[in-house]
Amino acid sequence: MFGDRIYRKVDTAIGESFFKYGLFLARHPWKFLLASVAINCLLFLGLLNLRMETDAATIYTPMTSQSIKDSRKIQGMFPDVSGSSFQEYQKASFGLYAEVIVRAKLGNALNTTVLNEMKKLYTYIGSISLTYEGQTVYYKDFCARLDDTCAVGGDILLTPEFESLLAFGNVPYPIFFHPSKGPVYYKRFVGSPVINNSVLVSAPMMKLTFNFRTDEERYGIMFDIWKDEFIHHMNLFKSDVIDVAYAHVSSISEEIKNNILGDLMIFVASFTFMTLYIWLALCRPGRGCLGHRLPLGTAGLMATIMSIGSSIGLLSACGVVFVTDAAAMPFLLIGKTCSVNNFQYSRDGIDKLLDRSAKCINESSKGLTIGIFIHQDRDLYGILHES
Repeated sequence: MFGDRIYRKVDTAIGESFFKYGLFLARHPWKFLLASVAINCLLFLGLLNLRMETDAATIYTPMTSQSIKDSRKIQGMFPDVSGSSFQEYQKASFGLYAEVIVRAKLGNALNTTVLNEMKKLYTYIGSISLTYEGQTVYYKDFCARLDDTCAVGGDILLTPEFESLLAFGNVPYPIFFHPSKGPVYYKRFVGSPVINNSVLVSAPMMKLTFNFRTDEERYGIMFDIWKDEFIHHMNLFKSDVIDVAYAHVSSISEEIKNNILGDLMIFVASFTFMTLYIWLALCRPGRGCLGHRLPLGTAGLMATIMSIGSSIGLLSACGVVFVTDAAAMPFLLIGKTCSVNNFQYSRDGIDKLLDRSAKCINESSKGLTIGIFIHQDRDLYGILHES
């Protein structure tokens, strides 16, 4: 067969090169082993610069998508006025925010008791602090601002004017006319309302949205610190009157990250069990190091661990930002390592150490070259897609 002849010629040409390479390695084992370990350990230092990208929109939205292009274009055309004239409907992106949803334990949230509890919650969130560049910072110090006050969505529900009309059962819906703020559309801040002739009768839930400035990079850094404090403090908040649900702009991204890390812990446990099983199953006396599968299996596992750490370390040192999907990489590397180790290193009828080493490298070249071509085609497709 013509195809078979072509395969044999290519296989022989590549295999002979790897066979010679295997002989060369076998003649200088300690030199290459020590050099490999030393280089990998040095590359591990790059992990000190490891950075992870966890934003769901960045990870799962193609960088060439029309939505990304339009968003960047709009952000470049219109100035960011979140520090002076913030309007939620004018945001060109998700922005920075935290939300709390309040549900009355007795059913209706539109009463003085629940509103007073919401005011306590409002004050409680405003008291959350962080330390930035040696200074204590509160929400009011970097909140999005409108009319020289913090722009909190839904705060119209906590005003004396709203409470006054609520007491008379005459709150207009969905627009509330405030003496100083003018008409305020508050429909999105009241959950499952009961309406009678455009008058708000009752509602079991209400929402507050705390918006933050985005006109300077330092506010984003502050928010990253604040949101962790926000989650911590909300976990501690207790009330006999209301139940509170809470989230921030990065909640979905963090949920995805936590799910992946949870899967990774299962993987680590499975990997540890597999390693222990290999040791128990293969640990038997006799035969040399190359003829004994225990040291071979151990070497394969160590090579996998070192290859993962050194590859991530090298790219981290170069400034590459990793996404959480990279957690799948160990599976690919283990598959490659196992595929190389499964070539029968301790082959029957091959007694000489040099021949065994060379034959292993020769046979592993098949899987190695196939993997190279697969990754090459994948990368070429990615390049064409980006262009």
